Amino acid sequence: NLRFLSSAGVGIIFTYVRKFRANGGDIVLCNVPAAIFYVLSELDLADYLSIAQDLRAATAACGNAP
Repeated sequence: NLRFLSSAGVGIIFTYVRKFRANGGDIVLCNVPAAIFYVLSELDLADYLSIAQDLRAATAACGNAP
């Protein structure tokens, strides 16, 4: 139900992505609303982030497919 993502929110996401990746992990965003994905794409951030279509795809991307 996310409708807005501020620059502070983007900063927090990137802080955690960097921390997780530095420790061999990652954060996978899923069910990203089209408006939010558009903003991430326009900022050239969508390619940097791991984004999955839904929870099942995100789980599979983490190697934890049911």
